[in-house]
Amino acid sequence: MINSAKIIEELVSVDAWHDLITAGGSNPLHLSVSFTDARFAGTDEHPIEFAVELKRANIAVVLTPKLNVHVDTVMNMHPTDVQFESRRMDEAAKSQSGGSIVNLGATLSVNPSIKSGIKQDRNFGQSASKSVQETQASNWPIRAVKRKIGSRYSWDCHPIYGGTLFGPALDQEHPVFNFFTLSNERLYEEQIRIEVSCKAEDISIDDSKIEVKSWFRKRHGKLAESRLKLAREALRHRIAKENLVVGDLDSHYANVVIADIVADVRNSKS
Repeated sequence: MINSAKIIEELVSVDAWHDLITAGGSNPLHLSVSFTDARFAGTDEHPIEFAVELKRANIAVVLTPKLNVHVDTVMNMHPTDVQFESRRMDEAAKSQSGGSIVNLGATLSVNPSIKSGIKQDRNFGQSASKSVQETQASNWPIRAVKRKIGSRYSWDCHPIYGGTLFGPALDQEHPVFNFFTLSNERLYEEQIRIEVSCKAEDISIDDSKIEVKSWFRKRHGKLAESRLKLAREALRHRIAKENLVVGDLDSHYANVVIADIVADVRNSKS
């Protein structure tokens, strides 16, 4: 296998694989992608310590024209549904109990596009009640939703819990799609690349946790007060060092690539 991985390992881990590609065969493409928060200790060139999290990201599969996707096998969303805990708030009971909520103990399978906190008015006997879908009970921390631009498939990743991505987004148990080729030549793993990217506005750097080295503060004075700008510049330098695409992090919609890897070939035959 040719190892051409370029990745910011502090932020994301990516594993991708498929069987040896042969003409006429149908191969599942497996992706395992996880996000975490990163800590950067700084260097002599960028003497600043800071933490980074991602609010959103996109996982894209890049195929060559020799490969085709079985469109009916493309994963639309992961997880496929989200469980919400259903609670009923009886207005009469609420007034008598001082505002406590009665948990009915039921769970509803709800389309993931429905946000928590949606309320419906219902009548239960003589009193007015409300059914509140409010507590997401899914164990999966990130929702990945399909996006298709031209012939390129990708998945937008959004946190189910909290405001940033932390934990697995895609797992090896669910192939993202099956692909095939009509070519008779032997194709190698370079034919499939996985790219993880985000916009600059999706990068969260907590300004309150940025630490500038004391010697740098003494030498540069007011310059050290622009801590966020220094942290962005240090992160941009770190990404560029991996030969990944990175724009101006002060521009909200600048594209930032944090991983560009080649899918591995498993169960290959010589």
